[in-house]
Amino acid sequence: FRRVLFRSQPFSAVFLSQIQEDLLEVRSYYGNGVKQIILVTGDAFALPTRDLKGIGKLIASIFPRIDTISMYASIRNIKDKTDEELLALRALKLNDFNIGVDSGSEAALAFFDEGFPLHEAKEQLLRLKRLGCCYSINLMLGAGDRGKGLESARANALLANLVQSRLIFGSPLHVDRGSALGRLIQA
Repeated sequence: FRRVLFRSQPFSAVFLSQIQEDLLEVRSYYGNGVKQIILVTGDAFALPTRDLKGIGKLIASIFPRIDTISMYASIRNIKDKTDEELLALRALKLNDFNIGVDSGSEAALAFFDEGFPLHEAKEQLLRLKRLGCCYSINLMLGAGDRGKGLESARANALLANLVQSRLIFGSPLHVDRGSALGRLIQA
């Protein structure tokens, strides 16, 4: 299972045996009373539902008091899962997602080639809310064009007020060398 994450960094899934080894190491330090686990590094929600279920069951077997399994997720990968799959994952405590929406501005999403339009982000976030899933959103500050900072801030505020996520993370604009934006800035 390989795909490109963040365009320049290869993404690959690890084997369940490696996850088990990592979890057992965590248990050796903290005991079995851990209540939250965060699946880090990339978009874990890209994994097929059956794999995520396996991870959830494994975590529950090692940490029987687990309340929350958190991970990064993308709008595309949320859209790829059915309501039934999302509810099944939620039942296994995979119920806290950190989602990089990046902007409430349709123009900014298109410019950054996020792979989803704003209406789709809204639909998927509201679907998570309707299903009782907990999530946070990441919004880039300064993602509007020059002179459009206030417009960008308003668009972000409208999105945040609509979806009512648990947390909102604001991050500065990051520009990768060689990206379309990087070339535009250099020119």
